[in-house]
Parts: sequence; C-alpha cells; structure tokens
Amino acid sequence: MNAHRSIAATLLLCGSLLAPGVAPAAKATASDKLTSALVSADSATVVKLLGGTTNAACPLPGVGTGGQPDSAHFAPLAKAGFRAVLDLRMPEEARGFDEPAAARATGLTYRALPVSPATLTDSTFATFRSLMQDSTLSPVLVHCASGNRVGALMLPWLVLDRGWPLERAVASAEAGGLRSPVLKDRALDYVKRHTPD
Repeated sequence: MNAHRSIAATLLLCGSLLAPGVAPAAKATASDKLTSALVSADSATVVKLLGGTTNAACPLPGVGTGGQPDSAHFAPLAKAGFRAVLDLRMPEEARGFDEPAAARATGLTYRALPVSPATLTDSTFATFRSLMQDSTLSPVLVHCASGNRVGALMLPWLVLDRGWPLERAVASAEAGGLRSPVLKDRALDYVKRHTPD
C-alpha cells in the first residue's frame, strides 16, 4: 500500500466486493464460495491483498484498483475470489514479468485496454465502461503503472454508470492515483458530453 494512503481512507473508499442485495445462486459452486468468502472480508483484507501496490484502493464493491501489481499478487487475488485483471498499460511498458501468463496461470481472466494520452478517446471510455459492466469479469483488479490512468477511466464510469455525484467520483479517482490534469480534463469533458439532459 502506498505510504501516502491510510487504511482509514481506503476503508472509506471500499465496501464489500459484491453489490449488496445480490442473491446467491440456488446451488453454490466453488467459485460462488470463493466470492462469498471475499464478500465477508473487510476492505482492509482487500488492501492487504494488494500490499505494496502503488495507490491500492477499492473504490466500490467488486473493483480493486492501483498501479502495477507484481506476479505474487495474482494467486492470492484469485484465491480470494477475484475473476479478472484489466491492464491499462501500453504494450511496450515494462511490467517485469509476463503478466497475461501470470494472471491466467492462477485462473484470472486477463484483459488489456492500452491507454495513453493519445489513445484516451471517447471510444476508450466506452470500451472501459462496457468491460466494467461485464459481470464475468467481477470482481476485477484494474491497474496501470501508478493508478493515474485508472482514475481517469473510473471517473466517468462512476458518474455515468454507477450514479455517483461528480465530486465524489473525482475524489475517488484522485485518491486512487489520478494526477494528470490532461487526463482529468478529458474524463470530465466525457462526463459532461455524455450526461443525459
């Protein structure tokens, strides 16, 4: 966990990992049992799973966020019920290990959505929103190198798809690593243009 983040701040950003009120299936599978165990874990446990990850956070149920994880994070995340990793880094960015292979080796689905200032377009925001609506990918860890790009993409999703007030979404995105004024402005512009009248 980033030294600048406190457990208390993270607790405010993170609840249980599945939406409240979600009814369990009639016949619980092994995956359901893992997810159930994850739901009962408090947010400090989720942050612990991401220990050492820059700007590790859990802004809402079913979503862990942060900077680049290392290969040792994937097995504990999978064991705890996470189903997917969404990597926002560009292909040429060094990760220090074969991330797709490491994720898949632990049973996690690996998805890549390369994001840079040049590729952060309406299409990128729309693709991210679509991925975040895919229930087969939840719970999901979304990461980039530092959390900066994660925050930029999370901001519109939180407002437009989760119904968060803009101020709360901005605060969450910034707490999770959003630092770039350029990326923040693009996210805010996207929200403005896509908010129903």
